Amino acid sequence: MKKIICLCAAFFCAYQITNAQTQKGNQTLGLTLDYSHSSNTSSIINELSGVSTQGNNKYSSFNVGPSYGYFIANGSELGGGLSYFNAKQSYGTIPYSGDQSNSQNSNGYGVNVFFRKYVLYNNKFGFRVGPNVGYNRTKTTYTNSSFSAYNNGSSTSNGLSASGNFDLVYYPSNKLGFAATLASLNYYHNKTSGDINTGSNENFGLHFINSGLTLTAFLVFGGK
Repeated sequence: MKKIICLCAAFFCAYQITNAQTQKGNQTLGLTLDYSHSSNTSSIINELSGVSTQGNNKYSSFNVGPSYGYFIANGSELGGGLSYFNAKQSYGTIPYSGDQSNSQNSNGYGVNVFFRKYVLYNNKFGFRVGPNVGYNRTKTTYTNSSFSAYNNGSSTSNGLSASGNFDLVYYPSNKLGFAATLASLNYYHNKTSGDINTGSNENFGLHFINSGLTLTAFLVFGGK
């Protein structure tokens, strides 16, 4: 009987240790970084002169923001976050206009709430999955080297988003964790108004790590 009690006690302690980081009552403070970049070269043929010119097209985006989470149950986290967003896009030569280019620069902020379910192995490695909903507001400025008043201006977008994320999680210690988003299923709706762009659009897609890298570092505190 004593052996059974000892075994049960040992199992209970091991279970508590294994779930130490994600046990009910724990809290997390995190910082998320998201960066993506792409570039390509395109050839444009002027139909009037037959001259071929090349243009370099580049796109880069950067997203950073803090987050807070609270474990409402063992392995179940509810929380929210803030974010700042910047994106730059440039296009190459414009047909029939000589060596000209245009570009756009976007800056925005957002808020989101999330729920995550954690599954850990040996208190170190595992994954988390769950939904995320948010709101963001972005201002974009457009610049065209043709100096035409109609090709320069700005627009403002208000967007709503929803996603389901699959993250890989690693805990080097009981108080520090890292996560990387491997895949996400996203829905986005926004409405835009301004000098250049006016209207609304919707996007729905599945994204993997090769389309952009999202990393999160977080501290674990509280609990028992």
